[in-house]
Amino acid sequence: MKQIRQLSKKGILPMLAIAILYPLIMGAFHQSYLILLGSYAMLYIIVVSGIDVLFGYSGQITMGHAGFYAIGAYGTAIIHNYLNLPPMLSILSHLVGYVSPDTFVRKQSVMFVTMLLFGGSASVGGTITGVIFVLILTELLRALQDYQMVIYGVLMLVAIVALPGGLYGGIRQLLDQLRSRADQRKEARVHAER
Repeated sequence: MKQIRQLSKKGILPMLAIAILYPLIMGAFHQSYLILLGSYAMLYIIVVSGIDVLFGYSGQITMGHAGFYAIGAYGTAIIHNYLNLPPMLSILSHLVGYVSPDTFVRKQSVMFVTMLLFGGSASVGGTITGVIFVLILTELLRALQDYQMVIYGVLMLVAIVALPGGLYGGIRQLLDQLRSRADQRKEARVHAER
């Protein structure tokens, strides 16, 4: 709850600004591929946030979110096609132009959990960090897509063993340590001057 209050005080405006400005700036430079990646990132942030509520706050893991993701995509695509509702409701189907069962395989659920664990659970910052990092890594290693599950497994091991708070938690811990050292140096200088 404390984190939600902090997010609403500090982080919501910059995140909204990025969400609004990113497509405008990328569109001005005719970077449709980067707009597509940004759209996937925002969609995945929504999905991984749902997993984070379940895992980060209650400790339960789920591998079924790709199924919920599929139900949402199929349902909104059907509603969009038959009721002519705005395409914003059917984000995924509108984004890729079609929905196929091949999109919602186990690898998708593993990717979502990897995004959560690598970024850090029980924090919005961890969700965003994990989604962006794993999405970019997946795109950079697209030629190695046959080995994606191995890569996700390695990332999960790194997150569990070396970064138990995830990448975001590790960065926050490092920044806290740097601040603490800076405060100690400042305090030492003040005492030395007396």
